[in-house]
Amino acid sequence: AFDGLDDFVTVPDSPLLDTLTTAATVEAWIKPELLPPPHATYDLFARRTEGGPTGFVVLLTDGGRVGFTVETTGSGLSLFFTAPLQLQFGQWQHVAVTVEPGTNLKKAYVNGQEVPVTAFSGSATLSGTLLPANNLYIGRRGVYPVGDNQHYKGLVEDLRLYDRALTATEILALADRLRA
Repeated sequence: AFDGLDDFVTVPDSPLLDTLTTAATVEAWIKPELLPPPHATYDLFARRTEGGPTGFVVLLTDGGRVGFTVETTGSGLSLFFTAPLQLQFGQWQHVAVTVEPGTNLKKAYVNGQEVPVTAFSGSATLSGTLLPANNLYIGRRGVYPVGDNQHYKGLVEDLRLYDRALTATEILALADRLRA
């Protein structure tokens, strides 16, 4: 379990990860735990370079939102969120985010169902390709001090990263695979 303070996983950089340029999907089974205030965001997944491009980050908020940042060659850095109360703390659920900047595709799913996303900052329209990044983290966004309000708290099972935008049918099948 991730403790929300300093637990995380670093995945070593690999040429295979450099294929994340035109599209990406992150999906996982999660059981998030709520942290006390002032914690507001919990970074589940980050593909970014320290002091450089953000690339692609998936996060959760204390209000039950799924959020993600995408930095591209064409539209710069954008942050998107679902409506509140999409996630339930203390319960297992399937979460997926898929982006394809060249076609302006950006979607979030909870338990196999698409949930609308809205631009919070940056461009609402994605274009270009994902910026390259050197680091991949599970459970945090990057190198921040302990207690920075960015670490994920809870359980993560079967997190997967794809170098393409999965379809709604594929995501529903992934959400259903462990539900039985």
